Amino acid sequence: MGPTESTPAYGVTTAATQASLTQAGTVLGTFHYMAPEQLEGKEADARTDLFAFGVMLYEMVTGRRAFTGDSQAGLITAIMTAQPESLTMGATAFESLALQRLVTVCLEKDPDERWQSAGDLRRELVWIAGGSGGQPTGGGTAPLSPVEATSAAPEPAWRRWLPWGLAATAMLVAVGAWTLRPRVDPGRTHVSIGVQPAGQLGGASARVFQNTLALSADGVSLVFVGAPEDSFDVQLYRRDLHQPEAVPIPGTEGAAQPMLSPDGRWVGFTVARRLFKVDAAGGLPVEIIELRSRPRGVHWTAADTIVFGQQNGIFQVSADGGAPERLTEVDRSAEEYQHTLPRMLPGGEAVLYTVQRALFRWEDADIVVQRIDTGERTVVVEGGADARYVDTGHLVFVRSGTLMAVPFDLNRLEVTGGEVSLVDGVTQAINVLSSDGDTGAAQFQVSAGGHLVYLPGGSAPDTESTVSWLDRDGNVARAFDDLAAYGSVRLSPTGERLAYTTTGSNAGVWVRDLRRGVTTQLSDGQSSFAIWTRDGEHVTFDRVDSGVPNLYWRVADASRPAEPLATSDAVEFPAVWSADDRRLIYSHNGSRLSVLHVEEGRREELFGHERPAMTPALSPDGRWLAYASFEAGSYQVFVRPFPGPGGRTQISVRGGLAPSWSADGRELFFLTQTDAQNQQRYMMRVDVALEPTPVVGRPARMFEWDHVISTPVRRYDVASDGRFLIAVAEDLDTVPRGHVRLIDSWAGTLVERVPAR
Repeated sequence: MGPTESTPAYGVTTAATQASLTQAGTVLGTFHYMAPEQLEGKEADARTDLFAFGVMLYEMVTGRRAFTGDSQAGLITAIMTAQPESLTMGATAFESLALQRLVTVCLEKDPDERWQSAGDLRRELVWIAGGSGGQPTGGGTAPLSPVEATSAAPEPAWRRWLPWGLAATAMLVAVGAWTLRPRVDPGRTHVSIGVQPAGQLGGASARVFQNTLALSADGVSLVFVGAPEDSFDVQLYRRDLHQPEAVPIPGTEGAAQPMLSPDGRWVGFTVARRLFKVDAAGGLPVEIIELRSRPRGVHWTAADTIVFGQQNGIFQVSADGGAPERLTEVDRSAEEYQHTLPRMLPGGEAVLYTVQRALFRWEDADIVVQRIDTGERTVVVEGGADARYVDTGHLVFVRSGTLMAVPFDLNRLEVTGGEVSLVDGVTQAINVLSSDGDTGAAQFQVSAGGHLVYLPGGSAPDTESTVSWLDRDGNVARAFDDLAAYGSVRLSPTGERLAYTTTGSNAGVWVRDLRRGVTTQLSDGQSSFAIWTRDGEHVTFDRVDSGVPNLYWRVADASRPAEPLATSDAVEFPAVWSADDRRLIYSHNGSRLSVLHVEEGRREELFGHERPAMTPALSPDGRWLAYASFEAGSYQVFVRPFPGPGGRTQISVRGGLAPSWSADGRELFFLTQTDAQNQQRYMMRVDVALEPTPVVGRPARMFEWDHVISTPVRRYDVASDGRFLIAVAEDLDTVPRGHVRLIDSWAGTLVERVPAR
């Protein structure tokens, strides 16, 4: 904790300590040395002490406070938000960028961005004083060598290094006292590893969807997917941990799922549906194989093969290429959706993988071991994913963002004890709305030497949004105040009720009475779209019971259970009902439009022959269908008679998606994207006269659209008065991905916490 009136900051008294910002009878000076997490009431650890040490060191060097304020509130605000004045701006002999860096890392607001242990800080101080000749550790920006630091202040050597030596000696004494504090993990070194010069691990996306880390067998070399700040242009980087920065690996643009060959000579990776490898010493990438779909997890085995997941099973292929060999096959009769995230066990006699039962659902996933020769399967963990074998005789895996371990007998291929949770908050791709992003992949690796590296973050957080009205000028006003992870929104035919979906931990389908504010739940679990029948009696939605989303409907007052409309192996999303409620137009696998004839044995047929075709909308009289189809490099909006026959009429000029109709059928609205550089999007309108043949006006821009453009079904709706209803997302506080954590010799902790039998 911070210093008190009777005990100045770690035994150091400065003139500034005498200045009081407290009320009479309260503790003097405490707030000056408190870290942001303490002020927020969060758990403190050794890194909290390093923040206080940074404040103390700043005062020693400059003779002034790091953070100041006219009141306690002002001081707290400064600690939480402000950065102290640079050391080099004052009249001080310590004009060194190396010391500036040390203090800056101590005073990071996020504990993950600071030095992670007193040992790290002590090594940095020794390096600054010129006593080791080695490299500094962890966090912050790229360090300067003593020679570079000297060049920043060209003074005689004795004037430069005498203060350094005195300060380093004093600081080492202070840090030495800290090393006696109890540690969460005695004997293990926790290091924060920066991804510079990459801006962040995994690129500009708010979440990391696939495995993005690989650690060498000796634990000293890290390969990861990174990108410049605020960029989606990912590639592979290699960080040798004794070096201050990572190095980009040429030719790996667009790479994902890195892996290292057992001898460390090759770096493997995926780009879309292709497997590649590149010589770790440099050279051009070599394509291994092109697959039917993006690999769902990859692992380079000791036998120089690569095992990979596809939706229909696990396969392996030689690292030199050739025909893949099937190892497992998805059993649809056992309600298996996919086999994913495979790992070959030592000896090559069995493969470890995750069985997912349904898209977006991981609570009932199983970790399975399957013998290669007999095909015999054993469920070794229920409710877990992305398991790996560790040579200590354990399986480590992730459950809802927590790293777990269980003892495992490699000879008998069975678990021999209970599960133990070890590390909270490991980034895992669950609770993700995108079917491509819902991979279950966890961002951790354990080296053969027992080092653990992982990316903090936990499972993807729930998004927060509001249901809001947009007028024809784009002005936003909330429809009601409740915050949730809203998905699609649709008004009932009378406009008095709202059907909507939510995602995340409270996923479901709901109906809200907009006049009374009463909400009724129609379905739980993941659903993407909900629409009304034309008579307003039923709500139709997609729901995942097993496998992929299929079509269901339920009476809007929830007085009867939900009923399936169609079930298949295809992904089905409802789009719009015909005027007589006898035919449902829906999206089939996101790439074509199909029609379900409800009263004719629920017969299905393909509508049109365009692929892809999506975001359909029927005119108020039910005779004209507007939709988007991919034409000449972009999506365009068309209109055609429904159910036909007849040709189509193009509506958009410079691209368009997600059309909708005005209540009188005289206007069409659609979303467009006109500037590829800055990704600006607009709501457009166009006058239409449909009878006897369509006559279309010139599209006109209404307002800039800063909200989601959803495919293959639109998420917004249009009211009878011409206003637009949409879920407006709140700003998402993403977890910083500028560092990963390394725990040295973590296998010792594993053995202590989870004894193997």
